[in-house]
Amino acid sequence: MFRSRNSSKQDKLKEIGVANRDLAESYVAVFNFKEASSHCAKALDIHKAQLGDISVEVAMTGVSLVSSIRVRRAP
Repeated sequence: MFRSRNSSKQDKLKEIGVANRDLAESYVAVFNFKEASSHCAKALDIHKAQLGDISVEVAMTGVSLVSSIRVRRAP
């Protein structure tokens, strides 16, 4: 029973991290980089805490963050 509750909590955290990454990408699309950075940072924190530095979710969130920085700095 404890294991399934913990697993359920981990699944919810992953979903929250993915949702934050999706929000970040949406904010980048409308050029709201301040909000994008905030949500991307939240997603990174969740994914790193849950999965460690080397994971697909951390990599995907990092790509989103880099994309937002590149778009913001584009001439």
